[in-house]
Amino acid sequence: MKIPTKFTSSKWTIATDGLAHWVARNHRMTIGNTTCFSTLSVVTDRAVKELNKQDKLELAEHGDMYGLELREHAGPRLSVILAIKDVKTLLDFCHNDDVRYYATGVYITREYAVATNALTLCKLDIRPEQVTGTCETGAIVPRVFIETMLKAAPKGSESISIDIYPDDGVVHALIDSIFGESQTIAGPFPPFEAALPGRINITSEMTWTTDTDREMTKAGKNGVIHASAVGSDQDVRYDGNLLKTVLKHSDGKFCFEALYRPALTQTADGRMIFIIGPCKF
Repeated sequence: MKIPTKFTSSKWTIATDGLAHWVARNHRMTIGNTTCFSTLSVVTDRAVKELNKQDKLELAEHGDMYGLELREHAGPRLSVILAIKDVKTLLDFCHNDDVRYYATGVYITREYAVATNALTLCKLDIRPEQVTGTCETGAIVPRVFIETMLKAAPKGSESISIDIYPDDGVVHALIDSIFGESQTIAGPFPPFEAALPGRINITSEMTWTTDTDREMTKAGKNGVIHASAVGSDQDVRYDGNLLKTVLKHSDGKFCFEALYRPALTQTADGRMIFIIGPCKF
């Protein structure tokens, strides 16, 4: 039984037994099928090496084996149901590996979900019917946990249910029959509202074209491209890769307080807004 390469990384591993039951582990992160919890075990990196060497699940006993334990949490709970397509958009704005803790997760509250890499930001408005629970406190859910849940989810899944227990620093997630538990990321989320334009003085429309691709090719290592704003004799410089990500999701209508300040754009239905800051060099 070989562990599939596409399911392994330095941060988490997946193992399967003879009945195709499987789990993942990242520190205290566990993911498994809710229909077969009694047979699940969490297999660590050392055990995985033994599994791949001997091709037998039983040899995991020579490594470290952890039973899957589901704890009851009696404290305040915040429960949110999000569309998977919206979650994937939020993940596009998380940083893969950043020393800023808040950049490696999605901040979820009763009213909105936010992801930022400190250069761009995505904010999703959450409707009241998507929320239950009495907790008023949000938390930062790790990007790697959400991504692992999405990889494990059955094809065709449309929504993910997220339960946050702030007092315990724990988050539960459920996609169809796939259940996961992880620690949340400790620390406060930055006051991102300060990046929003105070008032709109300039509006413009932007699209990504073949000319933009050519400009990106010429941009060199730093990837900075120039964008002209309608109604202004100045242009603004952006990181081209970040601008392309924003334009992939937005309607292309940009609003500025000033060209040296972050620009605001949104999805066609207005439920998601995006912020991108100009390059300062």
